[in-house]
Amino acid sequence: MSTFTKTETAAMMETRLGVYQVLARLWIKEVDEDLLRGLESADFPELPEAPELNDAYRKLEAYLRSNEPEMLEDLAVDYAVLCRGVDPKKGAHPYESVHLNPMGLMMQDEWETVLRFYREVGLERSSEAIEPEDHLGIELECIARLCQRYLTASEQGNAQACADAIERQLHLLEAHLLVWVPIFAGEVIKIARTDFYRSAAIITAEYLSMDAQFLREI
Repeated sequence: MSTFTKTETAAMMETRLGVYQVLARLWIKEVDEDLLRGLESADFPELPEAPELNDAYRKLEAYLRSNEPEMLEDLAVDYAVLCRGVDPKKGAHPYESVHLNPMGLMMQDEWETVLRFYREVGLERSSEAIEPEDHLGIELECIARLCQRYLTASEQGNAQACADAIERQLHLLEAHLLVWVPIFAGEVIKIARTDFYRSAAIITAEYLSMDAQFLREI
């Protein structure tokens, strides 16, 4: 039985929807002016009970407050190395298949497994997406869309659809994201030149772990 009321669960699902949309945006392409301004005005939570996550939030805040004149350019360069493969020997590679395939190859069995999952849940990636389906940003966006599916089902009073949306999210976390994102985050922490992406990597990995526990409880 859930330890949360229906109202509490819906409120947390709404919050999670926003978090996953931001995390997806962080990794799907480089930071632009709009995203940077939005993050600068954001209120990041105080989480003393989760020291690693809390510390990463504080470091991200400090970086955003630094007002470095070349911040956007520095972030673009960092992202290009980490996620665009401008130097394959130095990249962190935000693709599930690269980290789980024995030969580190893209669009192999691991990618097909992710693709099958999307088909099973009836989700299609955005027509604007150019990355393979096992890209971190797309997997995170999938969870965001499943959050919205839960909220819609909750408004309609469809308890079975709510349960299905939760189960699908937990499966994507446990069978996919939590298996490879800690590896990716570790690579980002080693390679990144900015505190922005080092902090973003820690926040992503720690939030996914904490979020999976939340879903298990409901």
